Amino acid sequence: MNSAAFSPDGKRIVTASLDNTARLWDAATGQPIGEPLKGHEGGVFSAAFSPDGKRIVTASGDKTARLWDAATGQPIGEPLRGHEGAVISAAFSPDGKRIVTASWDKTTHLWDAASGRPIGAPFKGHEAQVNSASFSPDGKRIVTASWDSTVRLWDAATGQPTGEAIQIHDSPVNGAAFSPDGKRIVIASDDKTARIWDAATGQPIGDPLKGHEGVVYSAAFSPDGKRIVTASDDKTARIWGLFADTQALVDYAKAAVPRCLTLTQREAFYLPPEPPQWCIEMEKWPYSTSEWKRWLSDVRAGKNPPLPAAP
Repeated sequence: MNSAAFSPDGKRIVTASLDNTARLWDAATGQPIGEPLKGHEGGVFSAAFSPDGKRIVTASGDKTARLWDAATGQPIGEPLRGHEGAVISAAFSPDGKRIVTASWDKTTHLWDAASGRPIGAPFKGHEAQVNSASFSPDGKRIVTASWDSTVRLWDAATGQPTGEAIQIHDSPVNGAAFSPDGKRIVIASDDKTARIWDAATGQPIGDPLKGHEGVVYSAAFSPDGKRIVTASDDKTARIWGLFADTQALVDYAKAAVPRCLTLTQREAFYLPPEPPQWCIEMEKWPYSTSEWKRWLSDVRAGKNPPLPAAP
């Protein structure tokens, strides 16, 4: 399978395969729904639902994209023809009225999702095959990723680039996607990493996400924007936690630790005997007792109570 995507309600999954078909599956049982979506004359590289879950768009090596009725599995209208190379990805706009496709012919095309007709001229600017294209959450921008080692942002209305291309060293780029708020972009690269970039400035945010041992093919944000999932040629997927600032990281670390240092351990490390108040507030052992809660209440009341006994 080349790709898999959930329906908006999470009840179905659509998969794309090099056997020239796409398939629908029941997300709860893992069983196929109906017959395969047949019609392409080349491998299917991607498949995605429309925002209302009623249609599916597929991208194929036969140089076309196709629309399908998600309920019946029947094709809708004629194939979207216009690319001169394999179509690698296809995605709906947030309002479901447009489709964007990316191709190995180095271009990106916009289509009217109702009529299947092209909208405007192809987006040209990449110097190598375009591996992915997707809309921003507000539908006003499109981000593309290419084997020319760059990511580009485009005005979805005019097809014109917005700003300079984002250069990813010398490694081909396989995928790029916006965060839910549209402020960041996550990029998957052949250099075995994913990277986060500021969508307004084109500057990197933090260090690369390192850990995969093979090419990273795709990366995407979670709906709340707090996590990223990456898929790699090393046969693994990884989930990464994101933090808005240092305090958010500190708060996460506090919640994650199973216990705090004992009084004896604090003394051994030359720390003050009083434990951090958050150890008591978050009921971390050994400060999870009612005695410690009373002690903290007295301290906050301006008193000077003795430290309770603790292991």
